Amino acid sequence: MVGLAIVGFGSIGREHASSIVKLSEAELVGVYDVSYEARRFAREKYGVKSYGKLEELLRDPSVDGVVVCTPPYIHAEVCSKAAQAGKHVFCEKPLTASWDDALKLRDVVRSSGIKFMTGFVLRYFPVYVEVEKLLSTGKLGKVYSVLLTDAGGLYPLGAGDFRRFKRLNAGIGEQLIHEVDALRFLAGDAAKVYARGGRFKHEVLDYEDNIVILATMENGAIGTILGSLTAKLYRRDGYLICENGTVAFDLRNSTVEARIDGEEFKVKPERNNPFLDEMRDFVSWLKTGKKPKATFEDGFKAQEILEAAYRSIEESREVILPLS
Repeated sequence: MVGLAIVGFGSIGREHASSIVKLSEAELVGVYDVSYEARRFAREKYGVKSYGKLEELLRDPSVDGVVVCTPPYIHAEVCSKAAQAGKHVFCEKPLTASWDDALKLRDVVRSSGIKFMTGFVLRYFPVYVEVEKLLSTGKLGKVYSVLLTDAGGLYPLGAGDFRRFKRLNAGIGEQLIHEVDALRFLAGDAAKVYARGGRFKHEVLDYEDNIVILATMENGAIGTILGSLTAKLYRRDGYLICENGTVAFDLRNSTVEARIDGEEFKVKPERNNPFLDEMRDFVSWLKTGKKPKATFEDGFKAQEILEAAYRSIEESREVILPLS
């Protein structure tokens, strides 16, 4: 039995809790949150421990892994302390709110030897699972170009909401990091990044509300990512142009359409619970050693592309990778 404890019991922490308790090989041991009400809710709903301090959680021998669901600017501190305590880590995306924190965390994780999974739940969505299957057959051939879009509106933010500030939530990349990660697992690692962006509407933010990222991949493929917080029509989809075929996929309607070597088809993958599949992957890694879809390195490399995009916008130039 794998003992897991959650740090940060807001909406995403509660989502992961509901997954953990469904897994026969995992146990939700306890929860730490700075909010007493959040701790009380966890204790009453699940009958688990509610730690008054993070250090109490990390000293608990029944905790094998820590599920980090705090705001991004706290990720590095919590993950570093967990790794130094010998606890395995599942960390929600984005890895950190800043590139400096990502570099520091990388050193801690590599020296600790713990298992570290990054929470890119879109990898477990049926559409992306289906697209990965198509790529793995080899029938599509070489990837030429990838276009990914995440365009929607901005949810209401209070005056003190951390999501208003780039240094606290990684800016527009807090959500767009999913598409950055998808670009990597569809087309490989990036070699060069150029980006443009601006804040056109939402003065409540101190970062871009629209951004376009153009990446040249190491294999020569081209990747384009469009992110918007001002769109009136929601879109989250992708278009994959390859040597022998083309694939279009839409996360809103959960559809995949493809034409490969003259054969055209459209599928609607079976629904699943992506969060449950994601947490099952983490537990399986701790029990069997089988790696999950996204490790620390995947989170780090996605963060690197995002940082390169921000530098490109600020300096109006193409940025060469790696940064470190």
